[in-house]
Formats: sequence, structure tokens, C-alpha cells
Amino acid sequence: MNEYANAYARVERRARRRGSFVLNYVPWLVAFAAAAIFGRVWTQARGVELVEKIAALGAEERELALAGEDARRRLVALTTRERIAREARERLGMSYPDESDVVFLPVAANPDPPERPQPGAPAAPPGLAGFLEERLRGLVSEEAYALGTR
Repeated sequence: MNEYANAYARVERRARRRGSFVLNYVPWLVAFAAAAIFGRVWTQARGVELVEKIAALGAEERELALAGEDARRRLVALTTRERIAREARERLGMSYPDESDVVFLPVAANPDPPERPQPGAPAAPPGLAGFLEERLRGLVSEEAYALGTR
């Protein structure tokens, strides 16, 4: 009978163990808690990495902006009239013209002056000839100013 009692006690203990909350659910709860903690730590670590990367990219952007500004300043310094005139004299052997170098060409007299538009009337578009004439006048006056201010 003792053998039967021991077997019954074992079966009863197993039955109690199967119905035990601690033995059935605590390992799962611990696993879920560990996964949640790991997930939280991983997302925070990833967030810190991304913030550092964004800060590094911002610093690189500022450096590139400063380099661009420096390049623009150097370009402006290289395209000044004084530098271009110096380079033309030194490297290309150019010089300012003397009075003997200037050649005046005779211009035929224009018997019919162009009609002037009436005030308030819409001006007709000048066309290609008028555009070229105005552009050339602007270039000549600009060069005359540049030569006069050396």
C-alpha cells in the first residue's frame, strides 16, 4: 500500500504543478519583460546614434557652407577689374592705348533722323538692330569709364 500511496502523491504533485501559476506563467512573463527591456534599450541606443549622426551631418553642412562662401569670395577676388587688367598687362602683354593708337573712322552723315515717338504713345520694340546698338553703347561707355578710372 505504501507503493500506491507514493505513486498517488507523485501524481497529485504533478497535477498541482501543472495548475501552478508561478510555474506556468512566470517564465513567459520574465521572457516578455526581458524582451521589452531589451527593445527599450535598443531603441534608445539607436536614437542616440541617429542624433549623433544628425549632429555630424549638421557640422559637415556648416563646413561646406563656409567652404562655398570662401570659394565665392575667391571668385569675386579673381574677377575684379584691377586683377584682370594686371593679368592682361603682365601675362598677355597688353597696355592702355595711347593717342597714336586710337583710330577715328569717318561716319557718314545721317540725312533723316529717326522719328521720335509721341509722348504717351507706346514705344515700338527696337528689334535686333536697336538692341545691338544699345548693347554696344553700354559696352563702350562701360569701357570708357573703366579706362578713365585707372
